[in-house]
Amino acid sequence: MILSALLLAVAPTRIALIGPDASGPASTIAGILGPSYSVRVFANAGAAKGFGPNIAILSVDTSTSGWASGRDGFVSRIERDLSAIGGWPSHPHLLLLQPAGASTLVRDEMVPLLRQAARETGVSVLVPDGDTVAARVEAISDAVADPKVSKRDWKLVSSDSEQVDEGPTKNAIDGDPDTYWHTQYDPTTTKHPHQLIVDLGHEQSIGGFRYLPRQDGGVNGRVKKYEFWVSSDGQTWTGPVAAGEFANTADPSSVKLKPSVKGRFFKFVALSEVNGQPYTTAAEIDVLRASGG
Repeated sequence: MILSALLLAVAPTRIALIGPDASGPASTIAGILGPSYSVRVFANAGAAKGFGPNIAILSVDTSTSGWASGRDGFVSRIERDLSAIGGWPSHPHLLLLQPAGASTLVRDEMVPLLRQAARETGVSVLVPDGDTVAARVEAISDAVADPKVSKRDWKLVSSDSEQVDEGPTKNAIDGDPDTYWHTQYDPTTTKHPHQLIVDLGHEQSIGGFRYLPRQDGGVNGRVKKYEFWVSSDGQTWTGPVAAGEFANTADPSSVKLKPSVKGRFFKFVALSEVNGQPYTTAAEIDVLRASGG
């Protein structure tokens, strides 16, 4: 009984990429996610069922033959496939991959119908940032990665300020969106700029980063102006490799680096707050790894 529990605890998360446009390819996605995930590609849903996936990502046939049954048949087929996959014994978390392609048929007819089918079945649509294989790889990898797994080698190196009884800095990288970092306001208030430095555990190709503001309904500390720096040794810094302003929203903001940069350390700097307050807060700061690894 104990051995079975241990085996289950270390079993990799099984990800099934189903359909003509889902692969990415799988080997690249598996390389990004690491050994905690098993990624396989299947031509159709029936072939994937026996894999017992924890996560299933369905892509849709957007060829002329896939449209042969017309609008009503197209929606019905998607809804039927989504419902069938959702009912598998493994009860996979299900995502629908928005198809690539800039044709009028795909863009103006298929995509809206695909979104309709997803809404009616309660499935989220995964939207790549472009029609390239690299964009699909990045979108899939970001969507399925468990932040507590991907951040397990991360270490907080330093922070300029924290309110320990409310928001220690480590909360910004703990993989839990319900906790947050809050800079000090009692007994004294520290002022901008605020920063944290993180060791990723090993050098990697960094394709960008994501900032998630606090998710408790509070606005204090929501970052406005920012900088993002990268280093190989934590001493000599390149950058800022990104700088700008976040939208005033509780939603996550992703910043892409073009081209990507290699580094083991990153420094996130908050230069101002949306309401001019001296605080900084962050529920999560994530690194977006480039599709190259």
